Amino acid sequence: MLVVLTVAGAVLGATLGIAPSERFVAEAAVAVQLDPEAVDVAQLQSVQWRTAATTALLPVVLRAAAQSLAPAPELKTVQERVSIAGSPGSSVLRIQARDRSVTAANALATAVGRETVLFLRRVSRTNLRSTNRTQSFTFDRGLDGWSRIGSLFAVPPTRLARDESAQQGGTHSLRVVCGPTRGCGPHVGIQRTFVASSRYRATIYARAAESIGPAARVRLVLGTSGRDIAAGTSFSLSSTRWQLLTVRWAPAANSDGAELAVQSTSRGPATFFLDTATVAESIENVDRRVQLAADAQSRRQRARRVAQGDSYVLLGAASPAGEIQADTLGWTIGGALLGLLMGGAGLAATELARRRQHTQREPCANVDAVPREV
Repeated sequence: MLVVLTVAGAVLGATLGIAPSERFVAEAAVAVQLDPEAVDVAQLQSVQWRTAATTALLPVVLRAAAQSLAPAPELKTVQERVSIAGSPGSSVLRIQARDRSVTAANALATAVGRETVLFLRRVSRTNLRSTNRTQSFTFDRGLDGWSRIGSLFAVPPTRLARDESAQQGGTHSLRVVCGPTRGCGPHVGIQRTFVASSRYRATIYARAAESIGPAARVRLVLGTSGRDIAAGTSFSLSSTRWQLLTVRWAPAANSDGAELAVQSTSRGPATFFLDTATVAESIENVDRRVQLAADAQSRRQRARRVAQGDSYVLLGAASPAGEIQADTLGWTIGGALLGLLMGGAGLAATELARRRQHTQREPCANVDAVPREV
């Protein structure tokens, strides 16, 4: 029995000690580059590294990596063969992959590294677009693109210049002098993508330059042509306070640009100031709670200077990182020892049971037999 258990343990150990079929290991390196303006370098390095490590193991990333291979392995198989190595304080994230050949392991590690970097960049650029909805125009450093000629919607004003005698915010405003022609005013080209399914809102502050004579009346217009334009409400301007002009526009077609213009609707000459114009996607496009959460997140990201997707770079194709070696001899010896111990324990138990049985059969010593009655 002892011999049988010892041999069985050795066989079991040898079986467990056989190397897995996916014994070849390859490693792809992703460089985690720091923002050159980062304040807390150590914290930022750890955040970037952990972000990349988490991204590399996302099902969407691993699935994309698998689909780029031929033949494409199942997602579960890729999840079992891919792992992350390295330290959060390091500038390099190591993505390790196992497979049945060096070539296959290299291909899998490279695919996961590539899809990780692509995913990070896509998410980053989406965040940049979503947090950069608003375009602002001030006149503190110049006309900021505003012009008096070449408008689609407005008649050229007599004069257009920066002025520091009135400011809604900052140091300068824009002073506009219009003649008696209605529709007079300045304009600016808005270079951004306008989507037909979205709504946009533009604003600008206005104030009359003079309190003598009829009050100046102005409105704000936004659009791409005479057939695709929206006009805001006309307001009579005050010379003592700034008023906010607003226009909302839903494009009839997609466009890569639009024009924002201010039009005088007065019956005579008008002089007025303009300051702080904005163009943004209307808040009605998005659920308000989602928008506020996104804005709060973007503020936190800007405060911490969290790196964007271009901070991650795949350092070439993957390279072999070793081979999982089988320790068959060690497992065999261990199994034999385990079998020997189990056999010894079995023999000891058998001997103990035999002795107990023998003791129960022997007569008790020093006890007289009970006499029988006659």
